[in-house]
Amino acid sequence: MNVRVVLFVAAAALASVAGAGLSGCGPSAQVQAARSASYGGADRDVVFEAAAQAVAAKYEIDQASPSDAALRTVPEWYEPEGNHERKDADDHIMIRAGSIELAFYVAVVGDQSAWRVEVTPLALQVVQGSPQPRELKPDDPAMPGWVEGKLDDLRVAIHERVMSAIGSGAAAPPAAP
Repeated sequence: MNVRVVLFVAAAALASVAGAGLSGCGPSAQVQAARSASYGGADRDVVFEAAAQAVAAKYEIDQASPSDAALRTVPEWYEPEGNHERKDADDHIMIRAGSIELAFYVAVVGDQSAWRVEVTPLALQVVQGSPQPRELKPDDPAMPGWVEGKLDDLRVAIHERVMSAIGSGAAAPPAAP
């Protein structure tokens, strides 16, 4: 077979694979629904309890305030790439420059017509040579992309649990801009 033909076929195959990969970019319908979900007509306490159960299935809860319909998870340490930090032989977490301590703040906000569950990352990053880690705000460009993946996983789990608790007829579509 001619070398040019082989190269052409290989390039076409790569373009086809790359194009297929690009068509799948962006959040799935499930993630979009969880991000924009509101629960009209539902009881706030029921929404909060379902959200707390979903969070507890994935993370340890540090503080919870049912009266405020809010909770915070226990912070966990991650490598800059998103894997949990390793522990040494004495079971101490090994952190280094770039390590991220991550927790989540989950709150039910809104009113009876449209409760929403907001999930906010609480992140600190170890900085080389600094005695204090720096806070990473949710919109900080230094916030690693894998944090958004963890947020979306938690949002979907919460949405599914809330929908199960209140029934699928109680979810309201997002308000029009």
